[in-house]
Amino acid sequence: MSIETHGSLEAADQRVASITGQQAKRMLYLDTATPVVCAGATVIFCECFEQTSDSQRYDGDVPLFILDVANEDAVRSQLADANYHDADIERAFENGRWLSRKSPERARTAVSYAEHHEGQE
Repeated sequence: MSIETHGSLEAADQRVASITGQQAKRMLYLDTATPVVCAGATVIFCECFEQTSDSQRYDGDVPLFILDVANEDAVRSQLADANYHDADIERAFENGRWLSRKSPERARTAVSYAEHHEGQE
């Protein structure tokens, strides 16, 4: 992952942190960010951990960006069916729109990467 993309992920992480600041601290491991093709869009996921005063617990993957959206309803449905939280889904849509405006070349690179690696796992 390029340093520019990592910077975009850090900005998204700060947005998540500002929203969840009152709750248990969520830590996103940006080095694990992975774009994945799903029905109607490309979703960038990263690992999320819950930090308490004495431990750290894996809390699942979190959708961080939703890019190249062809069918928003299908994407929402697929992510909801996979038990992702509505707030995380909405934030990923917002982050995706932000990244597409702020740095369209980075958004295209993530989509291209996901499409190229689709089915290789």
